[in-house]
Amino acid sequence: MSEEYAKLAKKYDLPSFQVLDEEFHISFPEDEPILIHVRRQITEKISIFSDFLEGIMHPDTSIAGLHEASSFNEEEMQEILDLYRVLKYLERESLHTALFDSEKNNAQCIIRAFKLWHEYKERVSKILTKAKDSWSKPLKKIQETHFFL
Repeated sequence: MSEEYAKLAKKYDLPSFQVLDEEFHISFPEDEPILIHVRRQITEKISIFSDFLEGIMHPDTSIAGLHEASSFNEEEMQEILDLYRVLKYLERESLHTALFDSEKNNAQCIIRAFKLWHEYKERVSKILTKAKDSWSKPLKKIQETHFFL
């Protein structure tokens, strides 16, 4: 597994398998082409964080989303939107890559995702930390809302 990846990493100048596995948990089943698996695992992690950001921006009736959203000011919400845009771009790029599944396309997608992830990871971490810390404070009373048809 890692020998095959090492050859492809050298060919495409990919990040090391160990670094990717530590960051995205990409160990894979032996019957799946390695670069497809790596791309899917990266996309899965990115999707988790884009869903988290979406929940803050558009909490609907989620108590968690409503509570966390109330912790952010307008400027921070713009930052969340900017981060969300980047993560959604990466998700859609992975989908597009899946349409034209080739070794080279998967390698290029992995390289771009890895680069952008590390460029934006700290900004996502700050948002996540603020959302997490909001749970250390007492919850605000939720006002009862009635809907009329």
